Amino acid sequence: QQQQQQQQNKLKMPQYIDEQFQHRQRYLFVDNGNVFVGAQSMANGTMDLAVRLNVREFASLVEEGYAPIVKELAASRPSNPRICNTWKKINYYVHGDSSKQTARHAICGRIHSIIMDTAFDTAPQTLVLASGDGTHFPGLLDVAVKRGWNVIVWSWARCLSDKFRKLVAKHPSLITVRLLDEFREKITFRANPRGQQNSSTNNSSTN
Repeated sequence: QQQQQQQQNKLKMPQYIDEQFQHRQRYLFVDNGNVFVGAQSMANGTMDLAVRLNVREFASLVEEGYAPIVKELAASRPSNPRICNTWKKINYYVHGDSSKQTARHAICGRIHSIIMDTAFDTAPQTLVLASGDGTHFPGLLDVAVKRGWNVIVWSWARCLSDKFRKLVAKHPSLITVRLLDEFREKITFRANPRGQQNSSTNNSSTN
């Protein structure tokens, strides 16, 4: 029975059917700060500061078995260098805060550049965003879908801005929101009481 329970607890990769977009290349951007805060936000409204993000499991989830041609991360505040190295080891380009701009502004600039640069030269592609931040991203996503891109947003329910829901209502065939909450047990873990990380050390993330 224990083995059966462990099997049930394993992450079941979502079987999303995007047949009309399967041929498109994917451009993936992760807002580490938003995702990390969401991971620590509990359903009852409290914060569990011992929660950490399992980087490799999280990346596997949002990549959905595809091989994105762009994989970039906004690591603000700044992030722990060891955690940034974990992302780098799985081939993510990591943007940090600088004197000129924040990491979020950096990936916003990258998203804008990609949308504008490819719009006139190639067919629209798929933009994947892991963030529910309503300040920086909704306007960019609106531009993307108006240019024919399809957009996939991954977010924790408590961190998802209403602006994304409005975008879905406005462009139901081109933008989809997928919630991370149902995969919490697989993509997060709790640090031990001393603040050190558990056996998932090499895969963990902090803000």
